[in-house]
Amino acid sequence: MIALEEARNLALTVWQQQQPPPEVWSVVSGVAAFSTTLAASTWCQQRILRMSTGTLAPFPSLVGFATVCVASVVSHRVSLSTLQVVRSGDTTPWRFWEQSFQRGNSFGNNSNSNPHASFSYADKHLELPVGRVSWHTLRICCIGVVAFKVLLGGRFWAIAPSSYTHLGSFARTSSWMNGSIPATARYASSAERLWVERMGRRIGCHTCGSRMAHSRAAVKFVGDHMPPKAVANQQNARWIRRLLGNPVQFRFFPQCVPCSSKQGTILGKATSDLRAAIASPASLFTRRSSKLPNLARAGGGVQAYNHGLRPRLHHLAGGVVGGVAVLGANEADLMDENRYRYAQWQHDLHEALLQETPQQWLEGFRRGLMAVRKKVWPNDDSSC
Repeated sequence: MIALEEARNLALTVWQQQQPPPEVWSVVSGVAAFSTTLAASTWCQQRILRMSTGTLAPFPSLVGFATVCVASVVSHRVSLSTLQVVRSGDTTPWRFWEQSFQRGNSFGNNSNSNPHASFSYADKHLELPVGRVSWHTLRICCIGVVAFKVLLGGRFWAIAPSSYTHLGSFARTSSWMNGSIPATARYASSAERLWVERMGRRIGCHTCGSRMAHSRAAVKFVGDHMPPKAVANQQNARWIRRLLGNPVQFRFFPQCVPCSSKQGTILGKATSDLRAAIASPASLFTRRSSKLPNLARAGGGVQAYNHGLRPRLHHLAGGVVGGVAVLGANEADLMDENRYRYAQWQHDLHEALLQETPQQWLEGFRRGLMAVRKKVWPNDDSSC
């Protein structure tokens, strides 16, 4: 029994020594909070706002931008709360915010207790039409937006649910991504089907993002006309396109077989409704009043694909926000939500923009490239 107790104590000691630092859990919780907020936004856009990637621009992008800002603030708060819980073992994180509020007020009123109280705009607010927003909140939003958009290549409109009759949230639209090929109204050729199959297995379905790794079928992806041919026919029938002689151009995007079947079902029903509306006695009036069913919108709304629970690279933006909040910060800064760090970064950026000319920016960029080149190729003495 004594040997068993000693072995248990030894195992407990080893386990405690191998535990990651508390900041790691803060970063992980930031990622979880960010992805959960984005998933909630995707659900709300589908069920409440009836939005999708096929909604008229720029509304999906605007909602996505607001979602990233909210997710950044949530990740920031959750990361700080997680750090407090892990360090103290207190499972009531709201006490941390009560202490933080009291500590922040004492910092703001007593310059002796706050080493950063002399900073000029650490606690200022900005009056917006929607209400009063602190500069600290805006700085957190900026960090999250930069991490989401610049560092991780996220797209605001792609947070919306994927429409089955429009480009999906996972579509690679940039030319350098090579996520589609030109197409005509005809079906894909053998070479095009081979390309679609390869690209689908590499980058996934443009609607749901699946690479169909679990499927053993020989054909996992099909070439999806974008826009679908039924949608293109309706758009080409409009007088403005007939007048300008500007027919819709097609491209093939990889789409998995289940999503293709779902798209066919949705478009089949929508096309039947359109034919019934045209054949009705009031068809002349409905044409003039533009009340005919719009096939381009058939795959959106509640019919759209909800991808909120699928992990994506840009969810790591929450980890970036959480890491900025907790890494390398002392206890006083953490209790004040690390306001000074964000304000100092804004101050440094402001000073750099005012002092440096475009030529100095280019020279600094060139020096940065030279430094990277020397690290990658230390024996290369050529200049760039």
